[in-house]
Amino acid sequence: MYPRIIVMVLSIAAADLAHAESVPPEDANVPAPETFGETAAGHGSLWASYTNTFEHDVWVKPDQKKAPYGTVRLQGAFLGGSYNVADSWSIDGSIRYVDNVARPLGKPEQDVSGLQDATLGAIWHKNVSGYEITTSATATIPVRDYEIVGGAYAGQHLRQLLLGISLAHQFDFTHIYYRLGYGYAFSQKVLGFDTGYQRYDAELGWFVNDRFSVNAFLTGRGGFGLTAFETVHALATGTLTALQRAQVSEHSYRAWGLGADYDFGNRYVASCNVQHTYWGANVFDAKYALEARLTRNF
Repeated sequence: MYPRIIVMVLSIAAADLAHAESVPPEDANVPAPETFGETAAGHGSLWASYTNTFEHDVWVKPDQKKAPYGTVRLQGAFLGGSYNVADSWSIDGSIRYVDNVARPLGKPEQDVSGLQDATLGAIWHKNVSGYEITTSATATIPVRDYEIVGGAYAGQHLRQLLLGISLAHQFDFTHIYYRLGYGYAFSQKVLGFDTGYQRYDAELGWFVNDRFSVNAFLTGRGGFGLTAFETVHALATGTLTALQRAQVSEHSYRAWGLGADYDFGNRYVASCNVQHTYWGANVFDAKYALEARLTRNF
């Protein structure tokens, strides 16, 4: 009886804080070596994407059953672009609009929508003996104060700097490639708590022909914030606002997914990927996270 009560209490706390960093498909379908596009100065790309994430219940702790909550539907529209300022250097930026609808058990529907965050980054990329090395620094800047309605959030409202590195390589005499990536996010502290995280990515893909490729990937996030038990303790003091509850939670997850890209004559590229969460802590359980993207190169 006692463990069951603990899970119920944690589900109430996690319901208020988990979704701010649920499982967005954060560009999981990163281009492989032959699909990076033109890297010469003066070239670039513009893109638009649609994301749709369906979540059910809450991962409270990795070694425990998921806590009951209800369902959440998070949809987003992204606009972004990149420009090669030099042969090995480029800058990029994006902005996102979100619509977050939470349907907790036994409660009215909760809906929040509006602009979320803007990003601005700098990227260095170099091909060394067939190995594509990419390093990046990306700043995330909230564009407004976020509205919060129950378990529905527009975002965490955190200023962050994500440093990333990736290595991609196509195996000799094959149409198969792999990519490995790692990122470390420095984030502002909230009430003295570290809200940063680490990001891990691995991808294996196959160039079916000159225009079409498919891939499988793993992606994960390890947050530095509070565990579910620590958050419950902090909530008991009454010193956290609804937004602060979302900001200080660790929000960790691991997911696997599948993706595909189709190149319409080196000018337009259509991409699609879907991922599923198989492990988490203080985060909603994403049954699927779908992204569809159209990119125009110039």
